[in-house]
Amino acid sequence: MKKITVITMWSVMATNFLFAQNQTGIHFLNAKNMQEVLQMAKKENKAIFIDAFTTWCIPCRKMDDSTYTDQELGKYMNENFVSIKIQMDSTKNDDESIKSWRSYAKTLEKQYSIYSYPSFIFLDVNGNLINKNGGLKRPVAFQRLAKESLENDQRIKELAQRFRNQQLSLPEVRELAIFAKKLKQDSISKAASRFYKNQYIDKSEPNNILDKETLLYIIDFTKDFTLDDPIVKYLYQHPGTLEKLAPNTSTTRLVNSFVVRDYIYPYAYKNGNTKLGAVEHEPDWISIGKKIAAKLDQNTAKNAVLDAKCLYYAQTKNWKAAADAELERIRKNGVKLNTPIEKQSSNIMLWEVFFEQTDDVKKLNEATGYMKQILDSEPTAPPYIDTYANLLYKLKRNSEAVEYEKQALDIATKNRDKSQIALYSETIEKMKKGIPTWTK
Repeated sequence: MKKITVITMWSVMATNFLFAQNQTGIHFLNAKNMQEVLQMAKKENKAIFIDAFTTWCIPCRKMDDSTYTDQELGKYMNENFVSIKIQMDSTKNDDESIKSWRSYAKTLEKQYSIYSYPSFIFLDVNGNLINKNGGLKRPVAFQRLAKESLENDQRIKELAQRFRNQQLSLPEVRELAIFAKKLKQDSISKAASRFYKNQYIDKSEPNNILDKETLLYIIDFTKDFTLDDPIVKYLYQHPGTLEKLAPNTSTTRLVNSFVVRDYIYPYAYKNGNTKLGAVEHEPDWISIGKKIAAKLDQNTAKNAVLDAKCLYYAQTKNWKAAADAELERIRKNGVKLNTPIEKQSSNIMLWEVFFEQTDDVKKLNEATGYMKQILDSEPTAPPYIDTYANLLYKLKRNSEAVEYEKQALDIATKNRDKSQIALYSETIEKMKKGIPTWTK
């Protein structure tokens, strides 16, 4: 009897040591590292749930107080998952246990593109992603998310196994490729994607298979396609195809992405990879343009080279050349206002290249005129009003600048956007005092 009591006591102590104190909800494992978490998951044959949180995140605290403590949710999670909490920020109060996870926290942030909190990462027993989500959730909604994660795990494993056994239909192969890519299971995604392309897209007449589903598939898996593929040639010869089937897309932009990748990146970037940095000597743009023109046409070549110049000069911080290239591109093709993404991209470019980096009054005037076109297309968008106001201010049109910035502040106030209110209020004060609103 005494022996049983001692064993029971040690069992309770071990449980208290391994798990955070939350008796009525989710038990969070107090692990030293991810290897320990994986070992526990394999031992208990459970999936893994990671709560990525920060100390300053209010929704994170609400999850701790009202969601993770739910008894029914806790029962479901504890039966099916090994759960851990990982602090993503650093504070002076962090103990050694929290500090030991900092390296993995950075890896997690980069690997799963975590930009907001709380973020929820669900992994299978081997550490493969099966779901990602985030934001404040009530217990019922969170349990539904956890259940969906387990269903994802079962579905991806089933599809992958049947694919290896050559038992999938072509629509199922496409589903597997897309699903695996979403879950960052790259090897199976690439294998399924190439099979689908070889067995379906390459063996079909482009005009017979061009639908929204196929076009979005090409956009998702551009790495598998080149300008020599029949379907890409068809898109080049039939501009406007994408726009008819999928809003906020561009046939020309898609074709240009292949041109830039295959004909410009190899000459402008180390190993053809923009992430590795630009080559030491500026590319021979004329020679590159001629090669593209010989493959396609002069207009496509000029647009592709202009796009490449704008990116290259911005990355190499050659701001004078970047401003010249951007103005040349707009003069040739106009300000792109067709989609929200085009307008947002143009707004960011005008801010970064002209407002922040250009002092040439003539260039600033021209850029300000283009910004006004963007603003006129969406006159109540605070970010566009703010950019226009700051460009006016840099041109020393101070009274106009203040009036426009006040408009942005009024809209932000109505929208109760605290971050915008603080930013625009500070900008107005700087404008009134004659202090630069740009980084010197």
